[in-house]
Amino acid sequence: MKSKLLFLVVVFVLSNKAFTFQIKKLTFGELSFISKLPDPKSINYPNCNFSVVLLTSENEKISVIFRGIKNNELLVASTLKKGDKLKLNLVPFKNTSSEIQQMQLSDDIEDFDLPIYFASNFSKVKSYLKKNKVNKNKVKEEKLVIKPRSRFAIKQRKKYIKKDLKALRKRYKKEGSSNWESWYDSTLDYRKEYIKSFSKKEEKWVENSFFSAGKAFHKQKEGNFVDAMVEFKDYLNKFNIDLILVRVPYKGEICADLFIEHPPENLIIDPYVLKITKELLENDLEVINITPRLIKERLNSPLTYFYNDFTESHPGEKVSLVIADEVVNRVKRYPFFKKESKKENIISEKKENQFRNRKKYKWPNGNDIYQATDDITYSAVINEQKTPFLLTDKSKSSILFVGNSFLAYPSFKKGASVPHYFKQQSNITPDVFLRSGGSGFGRLIFKNGEKYLEGKKVLVYIVHPDHFQGDVLKIPEAYKFKKDEFLEKK
Repeated sequence: MKSKLLFLVVVFVLSNKAFTFQIKKLTFGELSFISKLPDPKSINYPNCNFSVVLLTSENEKISVIFRGIKNNELLVASTLKKGDKLKLNLVPFKNTSSEIQQMQLSDDIEDFDLPIYFASNFSKVKSYLKKNKVNKNKVKEEKLVIKPRSRFAIKQRKKYIKKDLKALRKRYKKEGSSNWESWYDSTLDYRKEYIKSFSKKEEKWVENSFFSAGKAFHKQKEGNFVDAMVEFKDYLNKFNIDLILVRVPYKGEICADLFIEHPPENLIIDPYVLKITKELLENDLEVINITPRLIKERLNSPLTYFYNDFTESHPGEKVSLVIADEVVNRVKRYPFFKKESKKENIISEKKENQFRNRKKYKWPNGNDIYQATDDITYSAVINEQKTPFLLTDKSKSSILFVGNSFLAYPSFKKGASVPHYFKQQSNITPDVFLRSGGSGFGRLIFKNGEKYLEGKKVLVYIVHPDHFQGDVLKIPEAYKFKKDEFLEKK
């Protein structure tokens, strides 16, 4: 690749792709803050980077990202401590490969104005020349152009929220419970019975579909997710960008009744999922609930989730296809849908057998159609050259998918994920902000700055079920914005 730039480049080959990194000149600095890495043996992902605050010899305060964990083993950088003096080669983080940008990141830094770099290599030093005066040298925020909303899109969005809220209130009333707690208590026996099946790791074929008693509900009833999403929505509203939430259910939610002798008539064993959904809708947040559809269509697919692998909690091909289809139906309301839809020779019939978790599987015993000697496969979306579509956050699309690995299965790398199936169904190439293991996505998007949202009309957040009922990082108090400053152009 030719370049007219006058600085050094280094090329890394990752996944048979060449990525060119712009190297910043040699930098010296002292660590003033280090984000805490998780225990590598307790996490369900192999790699994790971490961020630090570095005060450079040039009196600049910057954020630097290091590799901390690889293949569930701590790397040398994990031994760094506050006060260490370093010699580094730095790469602007935005210029790194998508593989690095999508990797799980431990980031406890609350100062969102710092320029961000990636440490391509480093070493400790005893001293270096530096100036006396400290200059934080804040990055000047670039402002994006706010475009008006479509009146039809506004109307359709409100219609969906009103319809879904009405259905939820009707269901709550039908239960006859005085409150959510009493409804939750009424499902206690179902949960106890299911836990027995879960403990035994029970599994079965039902016709030509395989199921196992995987995780079906959260230990915590509810956390701060509603508050965090209200803040996120308000931030996006400032730029006339809509937020759509899609919660991925636990694998056990879709089949719990198959492992309970007398399941509840409504097949709900954790009403608090609906309580949180209702509160989100009441706060003008659009939520797509895919659970009823997955239950209804569970016998249409041999594997809705990885029921064959009891330890694997990620969604299967069927879930990603359903989410993509539901999102397509929602975003058809936007004028950009027709404008950005480009007819391409997309071939989706290519079968793959290695999943994102790097595993290959055989079908479970007990079925005449799906033989135990055959590989479990899934469909990948490939282009005319028979290679996977490379989806990034740089295509300038009007739609941005955000989420962790729960949006990236069966295999983002091979062209099989929620955004890939969305592309297949809509002919639109979406932008994707993928952060494996990430949770506080309002905070992460805010940290990217306003300019990152240039041209966006809708952001689709694929929500991990743990985060839906748990506590997530929010936009810091120091950076909160005043609601009366929002000028929503309609």
